[in-house]
Amino acid sequence: MRGRTALVIGLMVLVAVVIQTTLFGRLRIVTPDVVMPVGPFHEEIPADVLLDELDGRIYSSQWEVPEALHQQVMAALRDAWAGRELSRSYSMAITFWRVERIAAFARSRQMS
Repeated sequence: MRGRTALVIGLMVLVAVVIQTTLFGRLRIVTPDVVMPVGPFHEEIPADVLLDELDGRIYSSQWEVPEALHQQVMAALRDAWAGRELSRSYSMAITFWRVERIAAFARSRQMS
């Protein structure tokens, strides 16, 4: 259990460091020790589900888009895609870092 706790704490430190460095525009990436690909997944979904996700701005790439532009684009997308079915495929990866590497990364960020 101690190892799992250390891993969770280490991951939280990494996330905090990445967020902090992203805010200051100095993101440094620590490559994972293990990458486990998951997928691909294939699914048929109503376009309205994806349109609702886009309208809710759940993707970080949308956060800085001005509201008027967002509404204009969403109206055009709904006109073109509402009521249709979409086929989408995606893959993910589960990544792991050794706790020691995360701690060293965090320490290096404190010194710079």
